[in-house]
Amino acid sequence: MSSRRTFWQRSGIEVFLVLVVVILIAAASQKFYARADLTEDKVYSLTPSSVHLLKGIEGQVRADLFLSRDVPDRMQVVSQEVKDLLSEYEARSAGHFHVRVIDPTGNPDATKRANDMGIPEVPVQALSRDQLQVKKVYVGLALLYEDKKETIPVININDTSNLEYEITSRIVKLTQKELPKIGVVDLSRNYQFDPQQEQRGSRFTQLKNALSKRFKLVNISLERDLEIPEDVPTVLLLNPLGLSDEAKYVIDQFVMRGGNLIAPIDAVMIGQGMQAFPALPGIESVLEKYGLKLNKQMVLDVSNSMATFSGGSFMLSLPYPMWVKIRPENFNQEFPPVSQLETLTLPWSGYFTVKDELPDGVTATPLLKTTKEASLMKSPFDLNPQQDFRSLRLGAEKGQYTLAYLLQGRLKSAFADEGVPEIPEDASEERLPALKKALDPAKFLKESSKDARIVAVADGRFIEDNFLGNFPDNAVFIENIADWLAQNEALIGIRSRGVTSRPVKELTEPVKNAIRYGNLIGLPLLIILFGVFQWMLRLRRRAAYKQYY
Repeated sequence: MSSRRTFWQRSGIEVFLVLVVVILIAAASQKFYARADLTEDKVYSLTPSSVHLLKGIEGQVRADLFLSRDVPDRMQVVSQEVKDLLSEYEARSAGHFHVRVIDPTGNPDATKRANDMGIPEVPVQALSRDQLQVKKVYVGLALLYEDKKETIPVININDTSNLEYEITSRIVKLTQKELPKIGVVDLSRNYQFDPQQEQRGSRFTQLKNALSKRFKLVNISLERDLEIPEDVPTVLLLNPLGLSDEAKYVIDQFVMRGGNLIAPIDAVMIGQGMQAFPALPGIESVLEKYGLKLNKQMVLDVSNSMATFSGGSFMLSLPYPMWVKIRPENFNQEFPPVSQLETLTLPWSGYFTVKDELPDGVTATPLLKTTKEASLMKSPFDLNPQQDFRSLRLGAEKGQYTLAYLLQGRLKSAFADEGVPEIPEDASEERLPALKKALDPAKFLKESSKDARIVAVADGRFIEDNFLGNFPDNAVFIENIADWLAQNEALIGIRSRGVTSRPVKELTEPVKNAIRYGNLIGLPLLIILFGVFQWMLRLRRRAAYKQYY
């Protein structure tokens, strides 16, 4: 009797100790978080950039995921992916990120909240009882921080590869204490010939107004001051035609300091009588020294936008191959700022080519491409929209051309071989101090001190006011690039979560037969052997208990 009591006492103590260990592990897991992602590209884990940002948040970001419970079957997997990603944000945030999943269906308060956040109910196709039906569901995300909010009105259910970028970029906007700075060098002018005077103004007002809502714009008079402020990390260069050598040198040294440059460059100069010619030299001579060459031939493409021309008393609208339309498949899908864009129109564009060998550590990433059916027109360019473009294409070589590049890395100065430009002999007394300061040989950088980033587009007109009126999506391209560059520390490390193809190896016939018969005979045999082993263990255990008691 006493031995039986001792057995139960010992067993009770063991059970109690196991319960204590389980409770301690559960308590520790609330504070310490670890998981293993065995995929090659770590597609189920947050990038270090996002984790670092989360842990540095002051206060808490609240994420409200508005998701209908009764979503179609094809959305179930995507819905779970979104919830898993948000759970990862919450777990890695050290308490600075909190997630709520809200189903507005049949809930008037939640529906009103979703509408207030700008999250609509969207129609999706669903197969029910062998019939194709349309259901309305909620699948949007609202991020709130203090008195600010950012939303993803509709999460792309067809592709969540860039959802981490979408979420992290919005967290950056919410939590940044002040607007990031972008320097704007606007060299454009609108000429309106008046009998009294010549009126001048920028041709990029709409773009600058859009950027001013998200950035602090710093207007830089480059030719006058020959200086880019040290606290400006990113510069947008507008209409950089006919730049002086001194201005080019200032831009080059800005890049050598690790500055970011956005350079939409006109390859074509529009003349009179529907004629055009290669544009005047500008910043492209500097880019060519870095390894990126602007080719001043006009690109024509079968993917193009409608253009409207006035012909006296009537308006003419027709497809215009000289206005290249970039479709989703021709955006770089591995570069998050452009991978989700739907369309972009580049009027009268040139194209870029890259040197065969770039310096070590320097990369050139294509951002925009034409279709494979694009062709080139040589100067002088006939802009007549009614000309026979079909015959032009028949006699031209077809190919795919790159219209925008991201160049990044530690670059060699464009002035490394010839040195600092000399001060012009005819420089005025007023300009002399700026020239001496800008062209100081003691401050000359022959190589970039840290990684620089240049986004160059082979067209500058696509963001002018008259084009943004017809193609507002063009501004989104510049805004996304500016976001990415201005917030590079937080966003550059975020990758696109694309699915890599993992094809099954081709097996030989003997191996196939071995696997086939192994499944038919081997697995049942293993189960039988396991049962026999368990039966023998039970007999031994029963004999041991009988001998003990």
